Amino acid sequence: MLPFGIAIINSDANLELHTFLSCILLTFHIRIKNLNLLVQKLVSVLETIEKLPVYLFDHKQTFSIGNLQRKFHIELRREPCDTVLRDYTGKHFRAEPLILVRQLEKYLYTKLTNMWYDYERNDLNFIKIAKSHPIQFNFTGDFDKQGIFYWMGTNAWTCEYSNPHDIRLVNITSSDGLYPASGFLSDFLSRDTTPHKSYIGNKKDSWLMLDLGLWFIPTMYSIRHAAGFENSGLRNWRFEGSKNGRKWQLLSKHENDSSLVHPGSTCSWPVKAPEDETEGWRFFRIKITGPDASGKYFYICISGIELYGMLTGVAGKPKTYQHEQVLNKKRQLIQQLIIPQLKQGSKVRKGLDFNWEEELSDSGTVTGDLSSDGWIEVKWDNGNTNSYRMGAGGKYDLYLENLLKPPEPDEDVMTMDVNSVLCDQASLLTFDISQNAEDDLEIDASTEGTQSIPEFPQGIELRGEYSDLLPPYDPRPGQYNIPVMQPLTLPNPEDPKPKQLEGSEVKSITGRLALSLKLTKIKTEKKDELIVPLDDPSKSLFYYLNKAFMCSDLKKFAKPWDATYELIYKLHEDETNECQPALLSRNRQHNSIANQQDNSKTFFQVLKLLSQIRFLSSQDNSEDATNHVTQEEYHSKKVTNKILMQIKDPLSLTSDALPEWISQVLCNYSFVIPFECRMKYFKSKSFGPTRSIVWLQERHKDELDRNRSNLNVTTSRSEEHHEFRLGRLKVDIVTVSRNLTLQQAKRVMEATCSRKAILEIQYENEEGTGLGPSLEFYSLVATELQKVEQNMWLNDHWEVTSEAINNHETTIESGVDENEKRSKFVHFNQGLFPAPYPPNSESGNKVSELFNFLGIFLAKALQDDRIVDLPLSTSFLKLLCAPSPLSPAVHKITGYYKQEQDSMTQGENSPLPELAKENDSQCKERAEQLDTPNSPTNRIKEKPTSSYGVLNHEDFKLLYPAYASLTQELTYALKQQRIILDDSTLSELEKTNKIQDLNRSVESLYINFTYCPETCYGYDKYQLITEGEEKTVTLDNAELYIDSIQEFLLRKGIQKQLESFRAGFNTVFPMNTLSCFQPEELRLVACGEQVPNWTREDLLNFTEAKNGYDKMSTAYLMFTEVATNFTPSEKKAFVQFVTGSSSLPPGGLANLHPRLCVVRKSTTYEGTLPSVNTCFHYLKLPEYKTEEEMHLCLMAATKEKGFHLN
Repeated sequence: MLPFGIAIINSDANLELHTFLSCILLTFHIRIKNLNLLVQKLVSVLETIEKLPVYLFDHKQTFSIGNLQRKFHIELRREPCDTVLRDYTGKHFRAEPLILVRQLEKYLYTKLTNMWYDYERNDLNFIKIAKSHPIQFNFTGDFDKQGIFYWMGTNAWTCEYSNPHDIRLVNITSSDGLYPASGFLSDFLSRDTTPHKSYIGNKKDSWLMLDLGLWFIPTMYSIRHAAGFENSGLRNWRFEGSKNGRKWQLLSKHENDSSLVHPGSTCSWPVKAPEDETEGWRFFRIKITGPDASGKYFYICISGIELYGMLTGVAGKPKTYQHEQVLNKKRQLIQQLIIPQLKQGSKVRKGLDFNWEEELSDSGTVTGDLSSDGWIEVKWDNGNTNSYRMGAGGKYDLYLENLLKPPEPDEDVMTMDVNSVLCDQASLLTFDISQNAEDDLEIDASTEGTQSIPEFPQGIELRGEYSDLLPPYDPRPGQYNIPVMQPLTLPNPEDPKPKQLEGSEVKSITGRLALSLKLTKIKTEKKDELIVPLDDPSKSLFYYLNKAFMCSDLKKFAKPWDATYELIYKLHEDETNECQPALLSRNRQHNSIANQQDNSKTFFQVLKLLSQIRFLSSQDNSEDATNHVTQEEYHSKKVTNKILMQIKDPLSLTSDALPEWISQVLCNYSFVIPFECRMKYFKSKSFGPTRSIVWLQERHKDELDRNRSNLNVTTSRSEEHHEFRLGRLKVDIVTVSRNLTLQQAKRVMEATCSRKAILEIQYENEEGTGLGPSLEFYSLVATELQKVEQNMWLNDHWEVTSEAINNHETTIESGVDENEKRSKFVHFNQGLFPAPYPPNSESGNKVSELFNFLGIFLAKALQDDRIVDLPLSTSFLKLLCAPSPLSPAVHKITGYYKQEQDSMTQGENSPLPELAKENDSQCKERAEQLDTPNSPTNRIKEKPTSSYGVLNHEDFKLLYPAYASLTQELTYALKQQRIILDDSTLSELEKTNKIQDLNRSVESLYINFTYCPETCYGYDKYQLITEGEEKTVTLDNAELYIDSIQEFLLRKGIQKQLESFRAGFNTVFPMNTLSCFQPEELRLVACGEQVPNWTREDLLNFTEAKNGYDKMSTAYLMFTEVATNFTPSEKKAFVQFVTGSSSLPPGGLANLHPRLCVVRKSTTYEGTLPSVNTCFHYLKLPEYKTEEEMHLCLMAATKEKGFHLN
């Protein structure tokens, strides 16, 4: 890369390298093949010495995505120096590899310390507010954040939401008891993105009851249909309220209400309370009065409830029934003592959670083994056979019958009669809440105490969260699959936002946990323990597991999930001197990684050498094309294959645990890796774990399709790889107006920027959906961003000359309306580049907001593989590709002053001709003396053009030619001054006179320390230094002016725009992932081919003819002829018409997928316009008599808006 290469060459440590390479290049024209041979040899050496690690955790190289669900065994241990957190040392749990450290820390924090809901109920914030005054909860939309359950779960909008039932703030009971037929009671108050499969059993009088512990008068309530069977939505029910749980008052009645259509759908209904009701109700119940959507079942399928209305006061603490704890203990006994004895042939009977409606005998026989998901098959004595739960969903349907007669106890072993314990509690199984409500629901305020302290559960499994990844498709009959394409409603900016109400401060412990991972089963030669700190909350658990393996002997463990890991925890703020062993282990870890880097030091030294050769070779301006080394000769096949092999490993790819050398090579030495490999790396890794999983699934599916289509390879069914899928990527459908504004586009991007779902656009009152309308949306937004009125970009329309630098008014002719001089869209020969603005200016702040939107917009397009028709300049793309364009690092730019010196020594091209002629001979005489490293002239040469170290003087000349010409004149004058001062043949008086003449020539330029932009940018001038308007540029301060104007135009003036762009971009995915591309490559990836180009042979080879046409049809051949003769503007319009975007993907028609297909369109009259299906690139072309007629109709169709032609 240019800045890096120059920085290395100019360093003293690489002087010998510079000399060596210069000598090679001096003989380059004599022996053309020398450099080519040198590059080939160096690439060969590179591949010979490299020992880059590749981490493949599936040694069969099947790269199963199922490994992402393999559990790791974790054992907890509290740091000895910590005395605040609960001591759960020795407790175990299992975790999936992709669970984030943030999620792990959040879960453990709720178990290890008191949360806000663990304190006295009367001290909770929402209780104090409820006691102080009534509160109105207004409905704004289904399951908004204005309901009372959300208010309680956030402690009056002051904390992160927790399910109110899980934290004992709301008590839920049902006709199924405390364990519904499917799911858990807390699922009925779920606010998860995906609805749970939760429902209450098939009974004609099924009911669900909620105890708020508050007095509440509802005005609206919302319900979400649960996942599961499709025809199970509520149709007939009553919504009731009660003050004591015994007498119920009807609040809303529903008969044949079909509002809840499919699983996941929501609806809200108004409630009209009696006018004389001032206190409200504490208990609310949904009771079935008729069949559900199936017409024959009576399920209550709900996965979300919310209430709105008036909170009038506090009633009491929700009752926790005593038998709930008894049932939990019984289930623990079943899991610990009965499950181990359950095997084929065991006699069983109906057990604790059995509620299946089957005609069965009293006993049965187990006919199969217990499955991994907790189901077992039983054949009953009457002949019926079915599967039952023995651990699935935390429920146990069976008892062991042979335990009724316990065996004789061993003399030396104390035994426990499990069934006797269970039978003693048998009366609880018939507990009926509705029958016992009168006795059990009366709450004595004096019994209120602290919330129960959460215990650490045994056997818990923590799973990774994959945003916008829906469950895999289930092909079994009767199973409902959540649709992939789901409408997304944009938030209304006018909706009121929930405000944090004032109240007493919640008593809670704040802070983070400091977690460290220890490998307990790895033997190391060193005595100190191998401990890896989990210091980045955004990383996955496997990221650190992989780190631990890098610091140990990987060859000893083929399967990392077979080992047991110890998780050491403490409060993050309480790091004391007693905890130094962990810090020592960290040092050991870093030393281990450093040793690995030392091993590859020679490898990267060769890469640096190749980088220097590539840079110096690019400086050769000879016309002979054979003098240049082709890009392909730098490619390393061995390193490329290692990268391709590594990104196929699901664990490493999705957990961001790829070897560090990959990012180092791709970001700093991308020229050794082909573009196709870098594209695969970018698409597989950049967009997060969800998109990586989808990418792996698609590649795995393509591989299976290729294997199945290979008729020469026959494999048995047992050898076939199963097409395992972890999920389906969600598609968000957003409806917008065709008269699109940037404000509406901003709302779309702000609502979807953090989502990993694919964004698709649908226009109001139009049927078209899919790829075509989405590409058209991106095209319309790109058009809006290029309008002059946005004031975002430099514009060629305002021609700035050296005479007009200090008087911007001269750029507009007097008497001519300014709007007439201004075109509608930006036209800049070099492409779009940010216009400079003074820091903290009002106009600059507005433009920065647009650049923030542009960052989101461009990142979203890259994530969804959309083409954006934005002619971005190479200079702007340089800033996007730079690993850290806002870093303070300064790279020296050398090409600038050398080129200036070459041009200035020619008298006819000198910026100051008369001065050049006078001193031309003196310049030549002093040229060799001034080209030494310590000469004063070289002190000028080393001035950087931009503190970014990314843009050089070539960019400055392209972007600001007038200012570049001016600075060139000033630089020439400074060189002349140095020549005069160093000329020993001149007397002091002669030197003074010559310098005064030189100074007068500089002052005659009449410039000061100000930058004057065009009037369209909202500011008149910017003072480059303090009181710059009053300070004229002279020979003494010319160097300061050069530095100041370049500093403003290339850094300070665009810094805020770039920071806003990066901030917006990073909300979608990290912008530093673009550093694997060169600017021209990024232009192809993001913007496609700006000017589509094809030949007739391309059309014949990369298009198809179907449905009435073939490759020999007259109409098809006529089309290829007409399309070949399109002008560039007509080609862009045609591509826009067929695909929805005016640009083709990299590679043109050859890489357009699906292929452009020409099909016959039946017509009944002449002059019918062609139509398209943009999603599949179908061109529906009528038959025309002449090429002229086809051309006219095609161009007329491209000007039509919408999809009415279809």
